[in-house]
Amino acid sequence: SIHHDADLKKRLTYVASGTRVQLLQFGEQTSRISVAGATGYVPTDRLRPFPAERVSNPSYYQTKGNRLLHYIVADGGLGGLIVAGEATNVTSRTSKYVESKTLTRDLTKPTRLSAKQLDAFIKEQAPDSPLVGKGKVFKSVEKKYRVNAAYLLAHAIHESDYGRSEIAREKNNLFGVNATDSAPGEDATAYKSLTDSIEQTGRFIAKDYLDRDGRYFRGAYLGNKQKGMNVFYASDPFWSEKIAGILVKMNAF
Repeated sequence: SIHHDADLKKRLTYVASGTRVQLLQFGEQTSRISVAGATGYVPTDRLRPFPAERVSNPSYYQTKGNRLLHYIVADGGLGGLIVAGEATNVTSRTSKYVESKTLTRDLTKPTRLSAKQLDAFIKEQAPDSPLVGKGKVFKSVEKKYRVNAAYLLAHAIHESDYGRSEIAREKNNLFGVNATDSAPGEDATAYKSLTDSIEQTGRFIAKDYLDRDGRYFRGAYLGNKQKGMNVFYASDPFWSEKIAGILVKMNAF
């Protein structure tokens, strides 16, 4: 957990074990750190200091064409080279945090893509995906709950590998709902069908994350660890960037 205050009384957000953070101020009991756009305090005994001069493969951002790339170094299978959103004015590699405008796109507004176009993208990327043909379900949820259908599909793609993950196959859970880091398969919510998962999760996200009165509302966009959905939805500090990358590949905006 990362807190607003040095007394660790007000939680700001949380990140997965093994996440690399920047140490800003070291203290005996608490230390100030920065990660994915957020700055806050953590118990010092939860940190494992690593001298910057010993880092041979640091994380970095770089723009290439119309895309922002992010090379992430992290434990737990959360690292690798990803498309992190639409291109920015960053041309050379930088280890400083870079925010793509994709992360602040309003997710309550509908996508310009039709159900057929959503299905075409799924089929092109993963012909064996059980999500092929679900484009009309995503568009129906978009209209009913005011949650962008392209975003919702990108979220499902990221969390379930196009509906082919074990949790998706065994529990029809496309969005990682309640799939904790310690026991993802056991704790994940089970749904009656993939359609049920799309409808129920769409409603849940619209109500709790995108509505101003929502329990986890920090902005109606993907965001990062300081603002938006990524503050509380996932422990992966760059969860939002991975979904943003899929949206860019869709040409959703």
